[in-house]
This record gives sequence, structure tokens and C-alpha cells, in this order.
Amino acid sequence: MKKTKKIIVLITHSLSEINVLFPLFSALKSDSNIEISIIFTVRKVHREYIKSPFYQYCENRLGLTTDLYYIPNKFDNNKEKLGLSNVRKVIKRFNYFFWLFKILPSLIPRILLSDVCMHEFSNQTNATKVLYLLHGIVKKQILTYHHGNEISIEKTSASKRINSEKNTILVFDSHNSNYMKKMGYDKQYVIGYPIFFPEWIEIVNDYCTELNYQNQTILIYSRHVNERYMDLDKYIELLSSSLRVIRAKFNNIAIVIKPHPREDIQVINKIIKSQNILNVTLSYEHPAVLAKTAKMAITFWGSVILESLSMGVPTVEYYIEAEKFREDYPNGSNYKAIGIHSVSDEKGLERFVDSVIDNSYELPSIVNEFRKVKNTKIFFT
Repeated sequence: MKKTKKIIVLITHSLSEINVLFPLFSALKSDSNIEISIIFTVRKVHREYIKSPFYQYCENRLGLTTDLYYIPNKFDNNKEKLGLSNVRKVIKRFNYFFWLFKILPSLIPRILLSDVCMHEFSNQTNATKVLYLLHGIVKKQILTYHHGNEISIEKTSASKRINSEKNTILVFDSHNSNYMKKMGYDKQYVIGYPIFFPEWIEIVNDYCTELNYQNQTILIYSRHVNERYMDLDKYIELLSSSLRVIRAKFNNIAIVIKPHPREDIQVINKIIKSQNILNVTLSYEHPAVLAKTAKMAITFWGSVILESLSMGVPTVEYYIEAEKFREDYPNGSNYKAIGIHSVSDEKGLERFVDSVIDNSYELPSIVNEFRKVKNTKIFFT
């Protein structure tokens, strides 16, 4: 009988890690006898996870186990980002070791009994310290991954990550290779984009939701105002003009807006009210699930564009660059660079919508390329 492969994953950064891991695990579970344990180290992320019916469905469907092993971190306590007095630094350090020693008797055996250990690529060292201490004693295969389905061809904000030489980075495509090398990840393995794996598409399509859209919708993946990626005036223009174009072209079709997790929905509601637009709802459902009922999707720049494209939905990046955007992305949008439809003004959006209406729209050729690549052999070596 073939030995069961044991994988343990430390979720240390954000819920978007799950959007990479579950599609990947859907392929692994279909190919071999494999046991996967997911350890959340951030309370906030774990709370978000257990609130999602879709993630609970996926956990049961994939036969995974999930647990919370809290380790003090910057995501649960934003005050840690502020300057601390010497006394508070001592308290902070004591608190860290208190929680670490509390979970060690259970966590260490689970790491030692695993065949593969995983964590995301920014390496939140508070959470991964134990893993690398054990790695120095008992060599384990450590695989890292991007904490979102991002296309990172060119990005200036990259610096070497601690312990990057001790593991292998799973890259989605060779176009992400240079970005990962800047962070010290010289050992790389191309797996493809998991959200395009057929096993994952099947899981999404099989999921029954409480959404009651009897007809198709127009989907907007929104984005929060941010000094580097989204200026407020441009955000207002993007959302306002999107609503105008949709109503002009599709009459009273249902519009579904998926806000960014850090977005202020009061701003969204204010814009909707100012435009006097009806039949608009906000949803925090998984982006691929929302795409199932979408006639087309609009994104205000970001990796979420791959979610609707993976479901075969006509999708356009509608984005006006923020003032500081080129400081991080000197060549502009990476999604536009690989051939995904992108427009930057209302007229361009109208032309894209017309192509959907008259059935002249074609999925970008890169989508077909993404669908061809699926390589998970590294988990079985």
C-alpha cells in the first residue's frame, strides 16, 4: 500500500493564502493518497475563514483538517506597528514566548511527522521560527508560495527574505521568476496557476450558494483606496463610470459589487446613491463563486481578475493609475502586459462592453496557456 504523504501548512499572513492553497490541494487530493493539515497562526484570518460557508464546503470536500495555533503577530494587533516603550517591548516579548511555549508541545510533533512543510513567501518569522529551528536538526522539505494569485513580472518592492535559501518557492509561471529571485528564492518550481486547475473549477461549479440570481449579473471587483494603488478621486471615477456604462448598456440588470476586504463600504454606498442606481448588491462571497452567474466582470486592478477569467467570464481591467503606482510597477499593470483586456477611460469600457454584447469578445490567449500547465510532482519526490 502506498504511504500517505503528510503536508502541514502554516497560514501566517492573510486569507488570500487559501485562494492559492485550496485550488492546489484540489489537484493533489485527486492524484494521490495525501493528508493535509492547515494551521492558522493569526486569529483574525482564522475568524474570517470559519465565517465562510464556501471555505467550509471546500474543507469538507477536500478532506482537510484546520486548527488555530495562535502566535502573536502584526496582523492581530496593529499597535505592534507603532513605536513601543522599553517596558512594552519586554511585555510583547514575554507574550510571544508565552504563546509559543503553550503551543509547542502540540505543534512540534505535527511538524516532525510531516513530509512537507509550507508557508507563504513573505515569511512572517514570528510564526515560522520553530519550523526553521527544527529544519536545522531534522531536514524537512519546505515549500513556499505566493500569498495570492498575483502576476509579478516586474515589481520594485522586493527584498531578500530570511531563510529563502532553505526552501523551494512554488511559482505559478516563469514570468514570476525574476521577482522571486530578488527575494532570494533561487530554488524555484513552476506549478502553474492553481485557480485554473480543472479540479478546482469543478469544485466551484459544484458549490450551491444562497445567492438567488435567477438571471445573469454584472460583477464589479472593487478595490480599496490606497496611497500607492488607488487614489480617491480615481476610485470615485472608476466606480461611478462603471455604474453609468452598465446601466446604459444592460438596462436594469443586477449589479454585484465585491468589495476589497479593507474597503470602506460607506464610500461605495455613497457613490451608488449619488448615481441613483438601483438593483445593486454588495457581496463578500468568494470571487470565483460570484463569477458563476456573471455575464461579464470589471476589476479595478488586482489578481482577482484571474478568478473570473478562470471561470470563462469576459473580464476587463478598468484602471486609472494612482499617482504612486509606477513607483512599485514601473512598467504599469502586469495583467495588461500579458494580454488581459485593460482600459483606462469610460470610452474604452464602453467598447469592451459592446464586444461582450455583440459576442465578438474572446478570452485572452494567455488564459488558454494557463489552463495547460499543472505540475505537482514536487510533492511526491
